Amino acid sequence: MDAIVESFRRDHREIEALLSILERECDIFRKAGRPDYELMGEITGHFWSFLDEYYHPKENVVLNLPRIRNGLCGDIVCNIAKERAPAATSLQTLDDCLRDILDDQRVLRQAFDDGARDFIQHQRRQIRIEEQQLFPALLSILTPAD
Repeated sequence: MDAIVESFRRDHREIEALLSILERECDIFRKAGRPDYELMGEITGHFWSFLDEYYHPKENVVLNLPRIRNGLCGDIVCNIAKERAPAATSLQTLDDCLRDILDDQRVLRQAFDDGARDFIQHQRRQIRIEEQQLFPALLSILTPAD
């Protein structure tokens, strides 16, 4: 089980690195500068594919183990599931704003900033829940056979 948790922690470090780059570009935007919109678009595109095709399926395998679903982790699993929808919505908002900007469409600065902030906050909240609540519970419940 340690290897699985460590794999998630590596993913979290990579997610945090991308969030930091995204946050830096958003800071440039907030200061009325011109961020690298293409880079930001690549990051949001990466999040879509990474989360949908890799991270969430891997997470679902672990979270759907009967001992996790019905055991001490039930509330944690619910919290993680609840966080996915607003995180996806905020990623979609940010992605839509970036596409409009790249297509030379007008975008309200506040809408762009709100979408970026929301997405970054949701991702960091998800990481916190997993690091502080889920992983310690997993390590205490699951056996190497799991």
